Amino acid sequence: MLAPALTDLLPAGSRIAEFRSDYDIKHAFTDNEQFFGYVYKIKQKPEDLNSLPEDTSLRRAVKKHLLAGGKIGEATGIKTNIAKRP
Repeated sequence: MLAPALTDLLPAGSRIAEFRSDYDIKHAFTDNEQFFGYVYKIKQKPEDLNSLPEDTSLRRAVKKHLLAGGKIGEATGIKTNIAKRP
């Protein structure tokens, strides 16, 4: 959930955005498609992106982004905020 594309797709107060804010992104892999496993629970990109489910705000945002020609990718980072959240 560290993919840089998610910064523009998710509202600032989302739990994923809060999670990402704890990390310093070191490497981004924009062509990586492993996010399909994390977001949609499928092993690979489907032939028809229109078949992707839209049952969560994350899935709706990712699908819309992909249909517009965007990429999600993946990233690695180092956790910089080690304080526990309430």
